[in-house]
Amino acid sequence: MEYHSPTSRPEKPFSTKFQQQTLWHFSPQHSTQSVVVCLFLVAVTFIPLGAAIIVASDTVFEKFYRYDHINKCTATKHSSQLNVTLGGATYSQGCITRVPLTLTKSLAAPVQIYYRLVGMYQNYRPYAKSKSDDQMSGIRMARSDSNADLCTPFLGPDQRGANVTITVGTQAFTPGSLVYHPCGTVPWSMFNDTISLYSVASAATVTPTGPLPVGATAKCIGKAFTANGTALLPTLPCAKKGIALAADATARFKPVPSGSPELWTGQGEPTSSDPYQRAGYYFGEAGHQVPRTDDEDFMVWMRTAGVADFWKPYRVLTQDLVAGDYALEIEEFWDSTSFGGEKHVVIATTSWIGGKNYVLGAIYIVLGSIAFVFGAGFLVHFLVSDKR
Repeated sequence: MEYHSPTSRPEKPFSTKFQQQTLWHFSPQHSTQSVVVCLFLVAVTFIPLGAAIIVASDTVFEKFYRYDHINKCTATKHSSQLNVTLGGATYSQGCITRVPLTLTKSLAAPVQIYYRLVGMYQNYRPYAKSKSDDQMSGIRMARSDSNADLCTPFLGPDQRGANVTITVGTQAFTPGSLVYHPCGTVPWSMFNDTISLYSVASAATVTPTGPLPVGATAKCIGKAFTANGTALLPTLPCAKKGIALAADATARFKPVPSGSPELWTGQGEPTSSDPYQRAGYYFGEAGHQVPRTDDEDFMVWMRTAGVADFWKPYRVLTQDLVAGDYALEIEEFWDSTSFGGEKHVVIATTSWIGGKNYVLGAIYIVLGSIAFVFGAGFLVHFLVSDKR
C-alpha cells in the first residue's frame, strides 16, 4: 500500500470571492444630517398618527353586559323553560336570561354584537390540537387515519355500546365505526348560547327570569339564521354573514362531503335508527348540536384565541341603534361555571382602526417623542461641535 503524506496532497486554491470575502457589499456611512432628518421624519409621522388613533378610539362605543352569574346555569342546574323532545322523551335544559340595558346616545350602523369569554384558555395545547383540519376542509376522515386519535374522546358515539347496531338507510354501522364531523374537543365545546336584542319601552320592566315586556320589538334574534347565514326573518336589521374571515368562508372551511353515511353530522340523518343522529345531536346530549363546518359561527370559534379573555363576533346590526331602552335575551346552553369563567355580551361600534386601542396610540406618540428628542440632540451636537 502506497502512503501519501499530508503535504503531498494537492490543495485546492481558496480563490473564490466568497472565500476571500470580496463579494459586492454596501456599507453606507451615515452622516449626522441624514440621521437627524430620518429621526424628525419618524417624529412628525408617529406623533400625529398616535394622536389620530387616540381620537378615533374616543369615538368607539363599547359596553359589556355580564349574564352568567344571574341564573348560574350549568349542565345539571337549568330551567324548564327550554325543552327538547327526542325519541318521544322531553329533556329540560338551558336557561333563559334577560338583561336590561339603556343607551344614552344613538349608535351608527354597523353595530357589532360580540360574545366575551373570561377564563377560557383556548390556547391550551392538548385542547387546541383536538380537531381535524382535514375534516374542516371537506375531506372525509376515517377512524384508521393517522390523525384520528387527536379527536379523542369526541371522535364518535363510542359510548353507545359495541354490541349496538345503527342503521343508516340500508347500511348497518357499529358506534365504533361512525365518526363525528367535525370531531374533537374544540368543535364539541363550541359556544352555543343564542343572543337576541329587543327594544322595550322601559328597561326597568325587564326582569332576569320574567317574560319580555309587552310591546318588545325584536332588533336581532341570534338563532334566526340558517347555518350558511341566510336570515329566517329578513325584515330584522341583523346579519350573520361576514362575521368570519373571508379566507375561512371561501377557502378553509368546506361543507360535509356528499355520500358519507358513516359521518355523524349536525345536518341530521333522517334515515338513521338513532334519534340523536337523526336530529344531528351529539350522542347522549339532547339539544347539543354537532357543528356544521360551513357555519360562520363555527369558523369564528375555530380561530382559537391566544388569551383567556377574548371577544368573538356574533351578529351585526345593519341599522342605527337609537338611544333608548333595550333588553338582551340569552338562551344559555354553554356552561362557564364549571371552570369559574364569565360570559358577557358586548355591544360595540368600530372606527377606521377597529375597536378602542389607546395603547397603540400611546406607543406611537412615545416612539415619535423619543425620535424627536434624539433628533434634536443630534442636531444641537452637530451645530456646536468642531466642524473638523
